[in-house]
Amino acid sequence: MILPHGGHPCLLAGVTAFLFGIALLGNFLAKVSDTSMPIKLTPSRLRDYQTCPLQYRLKHVNGLASTTIAHSPALSFGNSLHAALQTLHKDGSVQIEAHEIPILFRQHWKSEWYVTREQEEAQFQLGITTIRNYIGKFSEVLGVIVGTELYLSRLIAHEDLRFELACRADRIELHPDGTLEVLDYKTNANGEVPTSVALAADGVTFIYYLLTRIVYSKYPRVSVSQLNLISLNKVTVEYTDAQRAADKATLLNIVRAIEAENFEVRLGAHCAWCAVRPHCPEVNKTTELSSL
Repeated sequence: MILPHGGHPCLLAGVTAFLFGIALLGNFLAKVSDTSMPIKLTPSRLRDYQTCPLQYRLKHVNGLASTTIAHSPALSFGNSLHAALQTLHKDGSVQIEAHEIPILFRQHWKSEWYVTREQEEAQFQLGITTIRNYIGKFSEVLGVIVGTELYLSRLIAHEDLRFELACRADRIELHPDGTLEVLDYKTNANGEVPTSVALAADGVTFIYYLLTRIVYSKYPRVSVSQLNLISLNKVTVEYTDAQRAADKATLLNIVRAIEAENFEVRLGAHCAWCAVRPHCPEVNKTTELSSL
């Protein structure tokens, strides 16, 4: 056999095998790309779709998001409090001296995205006050803390639908009566929490409930609570059969809508802080003044 440029037979065989491998890899990747991944819904993704389906598509299908708009002082403040409370409850009931609270909070402080040093200092002091008030009311845990900042995830099947649910629970506590309580911390400055009726109808809250029921299946009694850390207002829901049925239907309808690629735009006040605002064709429409 004559090889071009005096090539060695072993070298030619190696090149041929390499090119054949590349071809097989290309075919494999093409098949993989044709296989759609199951829809994944988290509390934030579900909220995005409910707020504006187009926002959901741009963020979670197209992968577009503006970190400049998405990040804020409120997010930094909330993350700082969540981290501090996780440390506070690592051994169950809170055991900390008053003078240690600023030290603890400083260790978990997120300083990003504040506009001025004065704004950051004011929020830091608010955080210290918030933790002191929280300890004064909730320091003693009567049950057992199963965990804090727990990541829960499961694949869900229903008739022809296949999708994934995932969430991060701020805290799960097992009460003496056998009830598992999922606690969702909120840090909105107005201190408000929804009514129990509104919370029971909230799809995001239902995701926490479903995943806790699935992951901790030996505890059929599950409640979900929202606790505003600023005001210490708390609301709890234990679902009735009718509420569970209604929330399941709502969740399945949303999954079907996403699967059908129903991504219409919904304009509203939320557009002002939407993380994909720079990519929204509706918000960024240009009107020629001379046409009016």
